[in-house]
Amino acid sequence: MLHVELIGIVGSILVLLSMTVKSSTQKGNLIMRIINIVGSLVFVVYGFMISAYSTAFMNIAATIVNGFFIYQLVSNLNKETN
Repeated sequence: MLHVELIGIVGSILVLLSMTVKSSTQKGNLIMRIINIVGSLVFVVYGFMISAYSTAFMNIAATIVNGFFIYQLVSNLNKETN
């Protein structure tokens, strides 16, 4: 059971870490969202491992939202460099 709890702790640390990233620039926002999406994906795994389906599905939704914003940020960064 300890390894399952460690997965939850890693997810929590990643999401918390993403909240500490300065996101007032596009690059900062991109870094924050990448860290957050990794944390959300860890929480999806954790949620299914402990049969907490609401946790898993909420983090699937957060992953989709973050993925959408990452796509927009990367598109904007590519437009600026071209």
